Amino acid sequence: MSEMKLSRLVLLVCVLACAGCASLATRPVPPKVEVDAVRFALTATGEARIRVALDVQNPNPYDIAVRSIDAAFRIEDVPVATATLLNAATLPASGRTYVEIEARPDVGALREVLDRALRKLSASYEITGTAVVQDGVRLEFRRRGDIALTDLLGRLR
Repeated sequence: MSEMKLSRLVLLVCVLACAGCASLATRPVPPKVEVDAVRFALTATGEARIRVALDVQNPNPYDIAVRSIDAAFRIEDVPVATATLLNAATLPASGRTYVEIEARPDVGALREVLDRALRKLSASYEITGTAVVQDGVRLEFRRRGDIALTDLLGRLR
């Protein structure tokens, strides 16, 4: 084999090896998310908004840049709001930070849910969505549970 063909073959093997390593990049472990506070607000045009402060813990040994979050809220199995990330955020390596999302509630659905919650003094909830992090990696998330009405009201600030 000529020296020119051998050098091209070595170059091709190196390029393929680098491409293979790039595809083996580890996918981030999804962060742990807790709701820290819920605030109700009105926009200048009188539209209702719910701002949710999330306490986010990044278990990864490197920072994660969060580009966007799209989420849907269900209470008592009724869709009540959709939410988006207000500002891009960076989750520090092996640390925690607060991220705020803003939801556009369905006021009629909230009325229906409040009636149910008042009758049983608790509410089941589910938050589902997708966070787009660095390099376009999409992390799906879902959290469900029950919350006592007193706990829910205690998170309102």
